[in-house]
Amino acid sequence: MGEGIAGLSPEEMGKEQTEGYLAPRTYIKQEVTLPEPALDLALLSSYEWCRISTACPNLLHIELLHKGAHGMGFDPLILSGPRAALPHATAADRILQPGDCLIIDFGGKIGGYTADITRTVAIGTDNPEWKEIYEVVKEANTAARRLARPDVKAEDVDRAARNVIEKAGYGEHFTHRTGHGLGLDVHEPPYIVAGDKTPLQPGMTFTIEPGIYIPGKYGVRIEDDVLITKDGCETLSAFPREFTAI
Repeated sequence: MGEGIAGLSPEEMGKEQTEGYLAPRTYIKQEVTLPEPALDLALLSSYEWCRISTACPNLLHIELLHKGAHGMGFDPLILSGPRAALPHATAADRILQPGDCLIIDFGGKIGGYTADITRTVAIGTDNPEWKEIYEVVKEANTAARRLARPDVKAEDVDRAARNVIEKAGYGEHFTHRTGHGLGLDVHEPPYIVAGDKTPLQPGMTFTIEPGIYIPGKYGVRIEDDVLITKDGCETLSAFPREFTAI
């Protein structure tokens, strides 16, 4: 048998499975962490070059290519202000305003594998209500990642995140699944949602991305990519999750 992607042997690549693809930890880690310097640049420089939020995808794309990506895994979602309350809306050509939240959801692609991470920041001010919601979403993200391990059902990971948000009184504002499988497709099984009883197995990679969306005001989503190991769950995305105002 010949070599696999990026010169890796079939043994290093691991075998494919019917639902979700198994790839070596080092390879998945590479494609997940590669976007993080680009995200760092985007967040730290927003007021300097990205007053209009539709400019952000272009810089992200350039920075990803510069860091070694083969391309974008999907069209980035750059949402600010009230549009951030629409989880998967398209970017609007608007000027960022003090008090806005800014959601950046994107990922690069290497060797066919795609990353998918999201961070949310406050623009120019520290809104107490927004910060409270942010902390709830961060706690939900942590709860889901903490539960994920072999033989836990996908839907139970969703429930772990949802319990936190419901307890805080925002259950009706968490309007999408907690996550999805990640590999050669940006969305593939397992789906981290009620009704998916797939038992998690070592080698599965998927997202954990709880969110709260307040119509007409703002939204918060924190998305990480994780890998199920034989002993538990490894979080592959290392970008900080702490509340940030820029």
